[in-house]
Amino acid sequence: MKRKRKTLRILAIAALALVLGLAAFCYGYYREGYQSVTPVERQAVETSAKSATPTGALDQEVRKASNAYLSVPEWFIVYISDDYASAIAQTAPSAFAYGAYLADYWRLYGRLAALIENAYVPDSEYHTMVRVIGVSTTVEFGLKAFYEDTVGHLFEWISGHATPEDAYAAQVARDYVTFIRLRPWYEFEFRKALVDLWTTLPSGGNSLLRKAERRAILSAEYTVKWGYAALIEWATHEAFGVADIDTYVRLSGNPEKIVNADERIRVLAAGTTADAETTAIIPRYQPFTDIAPKVAAAGGVFRSIAGQAFVTAGILAPEGFRTTTGAIAIASTPVHIDPPTGPRRHRLLYWVAAGKLGDFLSETAKAGGTLEHIYDF
Repeated sequence: MKRKRKTLRILAIAALALVLGLAAFCYGYYREGYQSVTPVERQAVETSAKSATPTGALDQEVRKASNAYLSVPEWFIVYISDDYASAIAQTAPSAFAYGAYLADYWRLYGRLAALIENAYVPDSEYHTMVRVIGVSTTVEFGLKAFYEDTVGHLFEWISGHATPEDAYAAQVARDYVTFIRLRPWYEFEFRKALVDLWTTLPSGGNSLLRKAERRAILSAEYTVKWGYAALIEWATHEAFGVADIDTYVRLSGNPEKIVNADERIRVLAAGTTADAETTAIIPRYQPFTDIAPKVAAAGGVFRSIAGQAFVTAGILAPEGFRTTTGAIAIASTPVHIDPPTGPRRHRLLYWVAAGKLGDFLSETAKAGGTLEHIYDF
């Protein structure tokens, strides 16, 4: 009995140490990002918030302006997953910069939280969601980093990392990234990933130790995510309902050219002159990022997006990238994997006036930058 109590005490102390360590990691980097914001930067966001008047006759046309900032950490998790998928397709999982990406997440969130702190009405529910997904991602990638740097690295040393299971893990990671650019992550079919792991891959072959180790760790990962996804889906729908998948926009320009820019654009109202205002619906999330450049190329000028006169946009570019369109740099985080050619890139986040979005996208493309996402609230 005494031995059992001692074991339980040790486990409780270890669990407490892990929780405290997790809290220190998350809060420490959050605080670092929070303190990186200058009074001038805070004032700029506050001035922007005061001068902007939401437009929209219908409630569903307008979303909170603070979403343009708070949705960025959500999508940053997509980028972590994207870089992870790219990395393990080329090199060993133990080589990925898990800790660096997690630190960047909390720095970025802290910085954005500080920028909007006094500019907009606090949105405690959104902050809670960002913290929950941040903590869960930190736990997931923290455990992954610990395992891959120890047990996983040992099996890499013994048998390499070129098994069908390694290739399968990279493909599932890529499929996952493709999926979450369009749908919430918790809708991904982790159960199918688990079943296919055991039913589609050959049981024999070379590197049997690595194969067995990969099957075991991937099975554990997909099983846990399958259960956790079901829980988060239920909690999200209870708290927020089903996410709106449309973004209402107001545009000027030739209505015919605008609607022909992409078949997914739905025009609600349009004038008869070439420069008349057009009210339209564009699919939200990644489709909006794909469609907006087409609208701009067709001569459409955004006047409001989700009822707001600005938007935030993220691009991939070398660190020295500059813009002359009046866009304001908000944040920068490094990409911790080397591109096939050229210098290492950074993820740069900009505040862009809706009317200047087309100019910003054009300038970005000409300067060698790549549009990663338009945060359509």
